[in-house]
Amino acid sequence: MAMRAAERALELDPSNAEALTAIGRALSNTYDWKGAKASFEQAYALEPNDVGVINLYGDFMGQIGEFDQGINLKRQAINLDPLSAVHPSDLALILSDAGRQDEAEIAARRGVALAPDSIQRITQLVEALILNGKYAEAGSEIEQVSQRLQSDPLLQLYLTRWQAMIYYRQDNTEKLRELVANEILASQNKTENYTPLEPSLIAFYVFCLDGPAAAIPWLQQAYNERDNVLVYPSVFYLPERLSDDPAWLEFWNRPVMKELLDLRRAHPYPSNGLWIAPEFPTG
Repeated sequence: MAMRAAERALELDPSNAEALTAIGRALSNTYDWKGAKASFEQAYALEPNDVGVINLYGDFMGQIGEFDQGINLKRQAINLDPLSAVHPSDLALILSDAGRQDEAEIAARRGVALAPDSIQRITQLVEALILNGKYAEAGSEIEQVSQRLQSDPLLQLYLTRWQAMIYYRQDNTEKLRELVANEILASQNKTENYTPLEPSLIAFYVFCLDGPAAAIPWLQQAYNERDNVLVYPSVFYLPERLSDDPAWLEFWNRPVMKELLDLRRAHPYPSNGLWIAPEFPTG
């Protein structure tokens, strides 16, 4: 539906950069990476100072691993729209993916300052603190948001995500295994009003705990559901750096995944996905 609407807009105005951006977003959501890249580039060429175009183009460049360009685009968006909380928060995500954790924390704090009650902005700060090893500060932030935003329907999802991330980064395999088991059980039972972790995150933690064979069914579920976490570099950046298991590599070698990974391989960073702690076993 989004594609049809955007294509109709282009019929009416072939130079409509907003429509091209919408097409780029729709194509990336359906894993057409090269088509999406071409649409975003065309939109940006038409409207290089349109903050909406810049924002989504920057997101996409971060997704395909072109972190430097993504960071530059987000900084351009901040300059054009300095009171928006979205841009510094998104910048923090790309900086984290690029391994620039101190800068990511600064950007995330700016996002929270502009939108102190946005759980999306807060989660970027919490995760930046965790990735920086500032667990006490992260815990304090989590306690405050739990009290302040207890009616937010997304709160439980983020609380679970943050707790899993802390257990993982602290190498607390016992607690992490318990949490993941509860998430899997809740997912199977479809408990009312319960939002489990995304299948991509379950796949990641299962991979770390039990190896690639145990993770593959969850990867497949994530792929079938077009779980966005699967295709963001924060978790699975270049999977061949994590395991050379043939079944593991076969999953990532399907054409739409290989196309994305080849785009990242063209601009590789010394990262395994930033949630990988060097001391943690990876199956």
